[in-house]
Formats: sequence, structure tokens, C-alpha cells
Amino acid sequence: GSGSGLFGEHGVDGDAERHVTAARGASPQAKAWAEWSRYVGLPARTFEERAGAPRNKLGELIGVDLWAQDPARAEVTLDDLIGQHRVVVMDFATGAQSERIAQRVASMVLYLMWVSIRRMCDGWLADGRTTTVYADELRMVSGSGSDGDALMNMRDLGRSFGLRLVFGTQRVGSLAGPVAATVKGFGAKMWLRTANREDAEEAVADLGDDGSFSPGDVMRLPVGSALCSMRVNDQVQTPFTLRFRLAADVTPAWFEEVATGDDTTSDGTVADGGPDGGMFSRPAAGGSW
Repeated sequence: GSGSGLFGEHGVDGDAERHVTAARGASPQAKAWAEWSRYVGLPARTFEERAGAPRNKLGELIGVDLWAQDPARAEVTLDDLIGQHRVVVMDFATGAQSERIAQRVASMVLYLMWVSIRRMCDGWLADGRTTTVYADELRMVSGSGSDGDALMNMRDLGRSFGLRLVFGTQRVGSLAGPVAATVKGFGAKMWLRTANREDAEEAVADLGDDGSFSPGDVMRLPVGSALCSMRVNDQVQTPFTLRFRLAADVTPAWFEEVATGDDTTSDGTVADGGPDGGMFSRPAAGGSW
């Protein structure tokens, strides 16, 4: 307590700091106690400043229906999904009481997935094994922006772990500052048509300042087209226009033909596969596609 040899009036003293350091290689219980010892003995106001926001967030999450287990479903861990190369769709909106809570749960899962990948997937790139993470709205999995560092690490370090990231967003301007900055550093970006002038200007700035494209070009893009900027082996490529099939045109037969590397589909057209004959191209240098 306050005034003891371990916890001073203003928190942990030098001896306690050494206890914290020594516990880092100990059991989970010892680590938890060591971390908690940083807060014991703090003045009430200081404690509330440091612990209030996390405590409020946890209080919101405790009552969410997402934690209810369905006895009809098998229980699996993130380690199971990654190690067994499972394909899974995660729905964070169903059962969440608000979009804010759905965002928090989704960002927690993304972070924990990255922790599992770092622990399990060392050397996967060399072994030809991959984990691909798709998010159709990055804002929903990036939380309030405090996960900017985690996303940056996934972008910069993920490739050696076989990690492939495919993120989409309606508006770059809707992303928190650290997340938006991380997105701008991805090695491959596709800009689709937008009605927002600021986003169109952002796209043109990313594509280069040689005058090849204007904001109006981005705002008038045909459906099924995108302007692409790409970096391969740390070399910036010339921007280009990509045309892709719409969902209504993608049939099971087309997927099968692309997956088997047959570039000629049943309708006689060439499949939109990558240089390996598969559905996607190889990851760019930054770890993105």
C-alpha cells in the first residue's frame, strides 16, 4: 500500500520497478502482478486518469452478446484458424450494441491475430505458406487510431511471416490519422470512382504529379475500373488503369479456371489472374498486394 517499501506515495519506486523487470520472464500470473504493481499506491486522481478509459471500454465490452457461446458451433482459436489455413468470415456487427463496440471488438481481434502470426508464422514466406486478411472497411477494424502502430508493423514486417493484407475503405478521410498515414505507405493501392473531391485529389497525389491523371478522371471512372499505384521490389511503377470483373460476372466456373491457372475462361476471355496464373499477383515490397 501507500508508504510501503515497495509502493511509494506516488506509485512504484525503484525496487518495484526492478520487480517488474524481473517478472517479464515469469509466469502469466507474475507478469500480471508486476504490471498491476505500477498502479498500486497511485493517488486516486492519477489512477483514474490512467485506468479510467480502459476500464470504461472493458465495461462496455463485458455485456456484449458476441461473447455468448453457441453450443452448436465448434470452438476454435485464432491459432487454429491460422495454423490450419482455415477460411473464415468474421461478422462483428451481429450482436454488437453499437458500431463503436463492433469497431473495438474487430480491432482487438485484428491485433490478437497479428500476435498469433508473429508467434506461429516465422519463416512462412520461405516455406510458401501465407495468411491473407481481408477487410472491406478498414475503419471498422482499426479502432480509434491507436492501432496505427500495429497496422504499420503488419504492413512492414508481415511479409516475412507470409502475411498478405487486403484492405478497403469508402473514404481515406474517414480513417484516423495514424491509420491513414499507414495506408499511404502500402506498396499497392487501387483508387475506385469517388464523388468526394478531397479523396479524388488524394488519389491523384498518390498516383504522381506528372499530370497523367486529374481529380476529374478519378471522379468519372467507369464502374469496374480502378487507377493503380504500385511499388515492386522498392521500384515505383508507372500508374495504370485496372479493369476487373464485377461480382455478377464472376461464376463458380470462372473461379475454378482461375484457381487452376487456366487463363482462358469458358466464355473465351482471359482471366484476371496475376503473373503466376493465379487469381492474385505476388505481394508488393511493402507487404501489400
